[in-house]
Amino acid sequence: VLAGQAEAANVVVAEGVISSDERVAVKSKVSLPIRRMPVHEGSALRRGELLVEMQNDVQRAGVEAAKAEIQRARSALAEAELAHKIAVREFDRNSFLRREDVITDKDLDLSRDAVQVTEATLKTRQEELAKAEAQLAVAQAVYEDTLIRAPFDGLVSRLYLRVGDTPREADTV
Repeated sequence: VLAGQAEAANVVVAEGVISSDERVAVKSKVSLPIRRMPVHEGSALRRGELLVEMQNDVQRAGVEAAKAEIQRARSALAEAELAHKIAVREFDRNSFLRREDVITDKDLDLSRDAVQVTEATLKTRQEELAKAEAQLAVAQAVYEDTLIRAPFDGLVSRLYLRVGDTPREADTV
């Protein structure tokens, strides 16, 4: 490789092959038809670069559905938080009114019950949000299994499958 001209005391010219000691057979985690392979034999790769994308419309839709469920759960939680805040405020107001003998014990009990109901609803909504977030993590993992990425920087030495092929799980691609 000649990078520029300069005087050099020692010059070495050599031909040869540079190879890595690290080789790995990249395997499929799922059995779906291959949608695209943006690499070819001899391609230089960076760690994490896409090697193979399977047909993953269903898995991608699962991720989008899980994201929508998180939004729904967040909205329901916000609604429950507001209802709880209103119930607490109403109970505080009714506690004052009961001390002033303006309302009955029954009215105060109803306010107290409303606080307890909204606390239970709030807890349920928090659990629903946590469940939706866990479902998103699962959906993303399932989707990621449809993408095969380079495990390290290197070169593609051989491809065993082509676009349209359907590898079995654990097949080398």
